[in-house]
Amino acid sequence: VMRRYRVQLNIMRELNRESHNMRTFDIPAVRGIQVAPNTPDHRKYFESDKSIWLYSNLEECVRQCEMLLSLERPQANEIRTRSREYAIQSGYSYVGRSRELLTCLQQILK
Repeated sequence: VMRRYRVQLNIMRELNRESHNMRTFDIPAVRGIQVAPNTPDHRKYFESDKSIWLYSNLEECVRQCEMLLSLERPQANEIRTRSREYAIQSGYSYVGRSRELLTCLQQILK
């Protein structure tokens, strides 16, 4: 369903306001174009304006969505591909994220 739409808006719940959520990784996995809040985790995991578009307020969110919606199909497809490749190379698959969790748990249990 995500691929039917040019832009995927990732709105954070209050609990995740300064973090990330599963959509943070699901969207690039399906070659979606993500617009998300400018959180420390989003800045840590992705390159702004290359593999994710980050906003700090409603006006910025709207401006970014309008820009992405105005792109020609080849430009949008390039972003989709770049975003997915970046996520895979960075280990953001479920396997990669599970390995990171396991490492964290092993450090706690030492």
